Amino acid sequence: MDTLAWVFYLSVAVAFAFAFGIGANDVANSFGTSIGSGALTMRKAIVIAAFCEVAGAVTLGAGVSDTILRQISNLDSPEVPGAPVCWACGQPNSRMLIFMLGMACALFSGALFMLVATCAAMPVSTTHAIVGAVLGMTLVGAGAACVRWFGLLTIVASWFISPALAGALSVLCLLATKRCILEGQDPFQRALAGLPFLFAGTVAVSYAHGANDTANAAGPFAAVQALYLHGLDDCGRVTTPFWVLAFCGLGIVTGLALLGHRVMQTVGRDLTSINYPRGFAIELGSTLSVVLASVAGMPVSSTHAQIGSIVAVGMLESGWFDMVVGN
Repeated sequence: MDTLAWVFYLSVAVAFAFAFGIGANDVANSFGTSIGSGALTMRKAIVIAAFCEVAGAVTLGAGVSDTILRQISNLDSPEVPGAPVCWACGQPNSRMLIFMLGMACALFSGALFMLVATCAAMPVSTTHAIVGAVLGMTLVGAGAACVRWFGLLTIVASWFISPALAGALSVLCLLATKRCILEGQDPFQRALAGLPFLFAGTVAVSYAHGANDTANAAGPFAAVQALYLHGLDDCGRVTTPFWVLAFCGLGIVTGLALLGHRVMQTVGRDLTSINYPRGFAIELGSTLSVVLASVAGMPVSSTHAQIGSIVAVGMLESGWFDMVVGN
């Protein structure tokens, strides 16, 4: 078996393992509030995820995956004038085999980190893990001049914007739910009328996660499979095909089904008390922020978005906001 073949088959295994870790950790924290509030059972969450994660991955996941592929490591030439050529794709001194190995190592390190964190019931960010891994392999394999620093800073900035936006949207959603349903006339009938929106929000959070976080495993794996199938000199074909996104989506659903309960306990019950209205507000706020990021092609942390929403809703319900504004 030649070098390209064993790197490819190894990447198949570690990409599935990384996707498994994403499902066990990131998808689990996405559904944690719904299960913690009692709105969903574990079985229903798995069924929803089985359809929506894959649907989100194949419809919106390609843009985020290509961002991870091309906005961190420079496949063409360094942006600093006079610096050495990075991976020298298509040139006699091509280093694309090292790039291919680096992406496989990034998948392996991300998978290992996610599985260890999941076993410890710690909700962590797969986005941070894979961006850090790709950055590390670029620094070691090609040098700092080959890092697309502006693209990297744009990604990092989105990590701070996303949880703040998710928290603000969740607070607005909870206030609207209280005003329009819980504190209005005949709240029971209004709540029944609002059930379709609750179910739609639950489906949307899974779709949004599939659209964004599936790319964390799909991006590096897509690079490996493209170089394996089309050769080390054809960098123009380093894109993300649908089958790679669907394959990673399958790994995500498997991880949720087998190990998702660990992180769900942390997010759904240990951070703050969650009831139906709070769970709905948290899910909707975090979902909207992740969908907006996916449309923009930005790999954000769904974990951070979810935690930002939980913290903001917890602060609102505890009266912290009232103390700050002096009410």
